[in-house]
Amino acid sequence: MIYADFNDWDRDRIGLSPKLEAVLTWIHETPLEQWVDGSYPLPLWSEDALLVIKTAALEPEHDVLFERHERHLDIHYCIAGEEEIGYARDDGKQEAVSVARPMEDHFFYKPVEGALRLLLKPGTFALFFPGELHQPCCATPSALQVRKVVVKLPG
Repeated sequence: MIYADFNDWDRDRIGLSPKLEAVLTWIHETPLEQWVDGSYPLPLWSEDALLVIKTAALEPEHDVLFERHERHLDIHYCIAGEEEIGYARDDGKQEAVSVARPMEDHFFYKPVEGALRLLLKPGTFALFFPGELHQPCCATPSALQVRKVVVKLPG
């Protein structure tokens, strides 16, 4: 997992692969707040990469499932509002949950005790590698909605 702020981008980009740095720099320099909600291809990474802009209602953390992907990196970037995202390493002890509408490369789990909590505010982002558990769209004391970008990068 990488948690960073574009306000510190010159420092935070050190050590990233050139391809990942190019995608994150593009996100940073593109006025995505002006784009309408929807899904867009992101050929900068690959023809299968996807950028999703959405306005999402936030829920209390105990009501939000954790998710994990086997084949994709996920980047969550806050455009407006704020959200809390839970993070945990997959130790194989999490309780899997079936969902009514399964999605490709999405596996869901009950909330994880002792998970790290990240606060995403405008300009901040979190990158989750394949196999890492994350719990997006959790409410904060001051926000019940967030406008965000989610980027799905095939690994």
